[in-house]
Amino acid sequence: MKRFSVIAAITFPLCFPQMILSAQQKWDAIWLFGYEIPSGDSLLYHTKFDFHYDPVKITATVVGFVNFDGANAGICNEDGELQFVTDKCDVSNWNGWPPMQGGENMSNDKYDSLYCSTGGGIGQQSILALPWPDSADQYILFYYGFGSVPIANDLKPLKLYWARIDMRLNNGQGAVVEKHNIIVQDTLASGYLQAVRHANGRDWWVLTPEAGSNCYYTIKLNPTGPHMMFKQCAGQPWLMNKDWIGQAVFSPDGATYARMNWHYDLHVFDFDRCSGLLSNERTADFPNDIPYNTGGVAISANSRYVYATTTTRLWQLDLKSPDLDASKILIDTYDGQPFPDYGVFYLSYLAPDNKIYIAGTSSHRHLHVINAPDSAGLACDFAQHGVPIPTFNYTSLPNYPFFRLGAAGVPCDSISGVGVVLQGGRANEVKIFPNPAADQLHVIGLEGYGVITIADVSGKMVFLQKGAWLSNTQETIDISSLAPGFYFVSVQQNESVQQLKIVKQ
Repeated sequence: MKRFSVIAAITFPLCFPQMILSAQQKWDAIWLFGYEIPSGDSLLYHTKFDFHYDPVKITATVVGFVNFDGANAGICNEDGELQFVTDKCDVSNWNGWPPMQGGENMSNDKYDSLYCSTGGGIGQQSILALPWPDSADQYILFYYGFGSVPIANDLKPLKLYWARIDMRLNNGQGAVVEKHNIIVQDTLASGYLQAVRHANGRDWWVLTPEAGSNCYYTIKLNPTGPHMMFKQCAGQPWLMNKDWIGQAVFSPDGATYARMNWHYDLHVFDFDRCSGLLSNERTADFPNDIPYNTGGVAISANSRYVYATTTTRLWQLDLKSPDLDASKILIDTYDGQPFPDYGVFYLSYLAPDNKIYIAGTSSHRHLHVINAPDSAGLACDFAQHGVPIPTFNYTSLPNYPFFRLGAAGVPCDSISGVGVVLQGGRANEVKIFPNPAADQLHVIGLEGYGVITIADVSGKMVFLQKGAWLSNTQETIDISSLAPGFYFVSVQQNESVQQLKIVKQ
């Protein structure tokens, strides 16, 4: 791919936006996506959404070398000033060219390198940028490394890497000071890399699903860096060759995790921002009389309504409904506009203006938009092709978490210490006994806010208890109804997790 060294901006006359002022946490104030080399030009242009303005200011711009045809991430500082963008091939700072120092060759694995030799990095939701907690002007990138998996007859992420970027270096142009650090090495699902604020308002939880299972790796990012906390198995397993072309998202209030694709439809979990645990899976199925092959998901700013895209249809579901599946409402069906306006319904993101923007597949020159996603039914004001854009876009929007979520103000609101994963008990830690056990299990040493779970060998959670305990509290758990066999007991307290394999007689 040809690399470019010119920065340019052309205003796209969609509207006449006015500058607006907002408080802070504007890490997602700039969206960059799309591609186009206009006739008679030699520069690769991108679409830029600037959410400092109301309505959003849309321009065509050139940012050096990035090619947004799949992987897409970036971040602003807390004041909304663009710091860097990446297509998972290289990292470009706000200045565009050349690649940021150390930011070249982010594609560390064979198949990533092949994709980057002809375009952008492989995979939607395969890269994510976050601010490094308690460290102004430093950031972290999480990104997948893809490999061939014969059993799936497909490419899958085989590693989750992380890199650290320090924007204080090189006169504010930044540098990637470390990269290709492996934090998870396993066959992972294709995409679905997402994050949410910890309940303490400072740290982050990062989730990545394992392929061919119902398990999720949970990573905690705090000021000392990322830490692999635990692997939790919950909900329905997703087969290895049927987990692609989907999307995952957390609700703005952090209480819900949703995952969607065309094989398994919509799966929604409760999420505990203190413990990082998923629970209470709910599902919704969509009719396949008009077959679809992509699935996207977004949640409204009030955290009530979830929107699911099924290629040619847009659905709304009510998270407050006792029956999620029964709450679904068909909002609209794709009108079939031909190329170059072609663009069905796929990736969906809640923007800083509280609207939900939806990108299609293949090459399209517009986004769809839900103007009032906090409203029920057709009052959500969905507009197909509602936002013309100045460049083509190919299945790409920047993968942002919801940044404007603060501390939860609950007993786990602690910001001391480093998370560790412990196996079994040790001195001055929680003790779990007896083992083997018949009818009762005793947990001694509980203190402060904690979560106790028991899971069977398939990963299904069979017991969950949350609460705040006094110093050295003992808890007795009735396990008489459990079938004989092996179980995994997990006790998380503040910044540590202890796990023990037990035998139920």
